[in-house]
Amino acid sequence: MSTKLKSRNPNKVGLTSFGGGKRGPCIQITTARNPDDSMDSFFNAVTLNIDEAERLALDLLDFVNDKEEQEIGRAH
Repeated sequence: MSTKLKSRNPNKVGLTSFGGGKRGPCIQITTARNPDDSMDSFFNAVTLNIDEAERLALDLLDFVNDKEEQEIGRAH
């Protein structure tokens, strides 16, 4: 069973929580693939369990508070 969650940015981000089996409770974060193209109905999504969501939240708070750290020596 999944539950749509209220987003503080509802026109850009969709949030859905669901049971993730062995991973435990999860959240799916969904955004429009191309928000400038009304004909593009495809989406990008990230699925995180509670621990992953917590670490991402902390990283985002670091970014918001201008405390993010550059990762050195690791290519992406």
